[in-house]
Amino acid sequence: MEWEIASWIASCHANAHMDQEQYGLAKPWAEISLHTRSTGRNTSPLIDLGIICMRLEQHDEAYSYLHQAYELGQERAFQGNPKDVLSYYKEERAKRK
Repeated sequence: MEWEIASWIASCHANAHMDQEQYGLAKPWAEISLHTRSTGRNTSPLIDLGIICMRLEQHDEAYSYLHQAYELGQERAFQGNPKDVLSYYKEERAKRK
């Protein structure tokens, strides 16, 4: 956890599992990536965890992670991710207002 590239390694593991739709296996790696990220402004681990929780139907967690990413980077934080992720976030945000 103290290793400088721990976040990158964990992110690679999480993304490999996500590519295989193994979201339960991806989640612990994504959590490590989040906790070891070098800067609090990096939204990628938040988006990854949001996607994983979304796919696992853990809606409160998914919304929390995606909302944190949105607060940091607005819609640009979601660029490069599947379009359904931003749509999901907006739908969840509307339900919670």
